[in-house]
Amino acid sequence: MPQRARGFSIRTWFAVIVLVALLLQAAIHANERPLRFERERFHRVRQYYFEGRVPVDRCLARSKALMELELRYCWTRAARRAAIKAHLERINDVVREERRLAKAPCLHCFNAADLWEAENYEEDAKLAVVREADPESSR
Repeated sequence: MPQRARGFSIRTWFAVIVLVALLLQAAIHANERPLRFERERFHRVRQYYFEGRVPVDRCLARSKALMELELRYCWTRAARRAAIKAHLERINDVVREERRLAKAPCLHCFNAADLWEAENYEEDAKLAVVREADPESSR
């Protein structure tokens, strides 16, 4: 009678690989749920901001929270850069809207502090892009 080889059989290895793949898929899917929720939350607040129903700081804070959550789940430097640039684009939309309101004929809809706050968020986002592109520059 031939001796059985020690170690795992091919069938056992295949079962382990399938199990690991299923666990990884479940972990990735679990990470998508908070991101999807935060994106929907940001888009809702952004819509309310452009309708004039919420102040600018709430829109800017939601964008920053979305970026921070996206950065938490980024595995590569390119993904981190993309998350920061997406945040910068969202902030640029708000800055453009605030500048448009500054030029509007009705002065009751413009607040200089809102424009200043939006521009500060924009500068922070630009610095984050520079820091992510060159980590040595933050020292």
